[in-house]
Amino acid sequence: MLNKTNDRTRPNAEQVWGVAYRTFRGIGKRDLIFLALLGVILLGVYGRTLNYDLIWDDRLYFKGNVLLDENRPLWDAFEYGYFGDQLGVRGFDQYYRPLLTATFMLEKRLWGIRNTTLRLTNLSIFFLSLCFLFVFFKQHSERAYFPEMVTLLFALHPLHLDNIVWIVGRGDLLLLFWAALTFLNLELYIQKKKVGFLLLSTLFFVLGLLSKESMLFFLPLLVVYELLRRKKITIPYHLASVAAILLFYYVKLHLLDIGNVRFMPSTNLVESLKRIVATLGYYVKSMVFPLSSEMFISRNDVVTLSYLALGIAAILAFFFLFYLSKKHRGILFPAFLAGSFLGGHGALIFTPIFPYQIYSRYAMMAVLGFCWIGTILICTLKEKQRFYPVLILTLVFIPTIVLNSSAYKTEISFWKKAATFASHDAFVQFEIAQASFENRDYLTSEIHLNRCLSLNMKRRTAALVSLLYADLEFERANYTNVRRWLGNLEGFTQVPNFSMTPKLRMDINKKLALVDMACGAVGSAEGLLLRNIDRYPNYSANYTELYRLFIGYNLWEKAEDLERKIRARFPAFFSGKPNTQMIKEKFESLNLEQKIYFATQYSNYSQSIELVQKKPKLEMEDRFFLAKLYYFKGDENRGKDIVAQIYENHSADYNVLNRIGGFYLRELIRADEALTYFEKSLELESDQTAIRNVIHSIKENYLSKLNPVWN
Repeated sequence: MLNKTNDRTRPNAEQVWGVAYRTFRGIGKRDLIFLALLGVILLGVYGRTLNYDLIWDDRLYFKGNVLLDENRPLWDAFEYGYFGDQLGVRGFDQYYRPLLTATFMLEKRLWGIRNTTLRLTNLSIFFLSLCFLFVFFKQHSERAYFPEMVTLLFALHPLHLDNIVWIVGRGDLLLLFWAALTFLNLELYIQKKKVGFLLLSTLFFVLGLLSKESMLFFLPLLVVYELLRRKKITIPYHLASVAAILLFYYVKLHLLDIGNVRFMPSTNLVESLKRIVATLGYYVKSMVFPLSSEMFISRNDVVTLSYLALGIAAILAFFFLFYLSKKHRGILFPAFLAGSFLGGHGALIFTPIFPYQIYSRYAMMAVLGFCWIGTILICTLKEKQRFYPVLILTLVFIPTIVLNSSAYKTEISFWKKAATFASHDAFVQFEIAQASFENRDYLTSEIHLNRCLSLNMKRRTAALVSLLYADLEFERANYTNVRRWLGNLEGFTQVPNFSMTPKLRMDINKKLALVDMACGAVGSAEGLLLRNIDRYPNYSANYTELYRLFIGYNLWEKAEDLERKIRARFPAFFSGKPNTQMIKEKFESLNLEQKIYFATQYSNYSQSIELVQKKPKLEMEDRFFLAKLYYFKGDENRGKDIVAQIYENHSADYNVLNRIGGFYLRELIRADEALTYFEKSLELESDQTAIRNVIHSIKENYLSKLNPVWN
């Protein structure tokens, strides 16, 4: 009898896979049709978003990532942090998500990094998660159409838009995927008593932990689930999960030198409670009324009367659900599921996570609990009546996703939508400025940057604003202001335990080097870039700038020496690109115009000026170009003199004055100087509608919106 019991409980792989096979074989034709239709619906709803632009962290993550650029082995994903380490700045972030990183590395090898395939992979992970959830619900409940209804409602909830379209939201999708497999295997163990299912459940729990840290929130839920289903728990199984968490954090904190999220509770208990309740209200509002909700919100802005009221209502609703669970036992676990994730992410308001501690996409698992409870209540209706609320919600959810998805089409549209809910949020204003800057809409960028200065901002946001202001002034060739902004940043690097210090130090050196490079101070620029390489040897962009310096100033021997070092550290760096010898030979074969273009492209403005002056005759466009070169070389007075000479020679020609105005507006982004010449042009010829519109736009849409910066 004892031997028979041991045979029945022994973790036999063949038995486990046999049970698993029979479980999935039990999926009927109707179930397959449902899942196929669900896949078609999801593809139809999200298909239009696949080729949308990369947004926010996406652009940063996939640009200059050493693991992706160098096609490193997949195992390297386990030796780097999630973000900063991969960009060459160790200790910059607090996350360790190797499995998430490995999926991006695998995609790079299979078909490259493309917007469409990245999002298609996200959608596929989501769909597979839904398939496993569907199987789990079929095992869990025998109510008619319960698995279909809960899976459909959860699949089409608009809150998932962020995690699917925002590519690095894949961490949450992987969390859902591994969680579905973890609970499915626990359920199969409860039903079949095969220990192998517990081993698989533990494995999937570990894989979830390696995808996103919040998998640890499932630890108490696994205990609760087994207790509710079996009236007892398997202690070794849960201890294995605890051991996995401890090992994970040991690797994260000690081996990889990645800091953990720090909790800083407020000293004011009443204010802390208000923030917690209001945060709960925000998440509940996002789940229950997802038609048009804020994507994220600051912990200060969340404390409003409406969110406080919703939070209190949510707390009362949870008590009511526990009361209701006496009659409907199935409600208890999904209530724990929603409460665990809402409570866990609610605690993030006491952390320094940047830029937002409160984000609607964090509520994905809480949405699952919400849809689960809703479906249980729907199933209390008569069978024919159950379809009506599901149909109504489906018809509401689908157009909501389609309409809201348009905000993700471009970086600008994304942040403009955010600004409709958070117009006084400095970080949102900064991101609009950043997106405008990258679209070369510099005046709009400055308006939003300038507005940041009048708003309350976190230290990290203030540092980012200073960095972008420095970039803007660099585009204007106003190197005095560039240095002022960078000098302003020096103060941030002296702040103890400021997480941005390593990156700021690197950015300051790089931008100062670019100014020196433009001004012809080659030795100083080289020293700054070498300093960056010494401090951050895994960041390829530092090598790129130094290599450009050597090529631009025809320092061929130094360029060849650096090329050898780059090839040794970044083997894929020169893949498909000409080497130093090829560039040198090509340069020597260029004609005068081509050499001018070459020198200008590499910021060797001194050489460009020298070459332009070798022309036998300087036309007006040549003189404008020469003026621009002097500005960008840092010799503003010589540039002004050339423009002044053009004006003196053509002061009665309004077309030339318009050309001077355009030169200052488009080439140097200096609206004040441009306005002076446009107004002089209008005095000569008043019938210029286009110029009047330009003047009006400069005054009303730009100058009138700016406040003094250096008062």
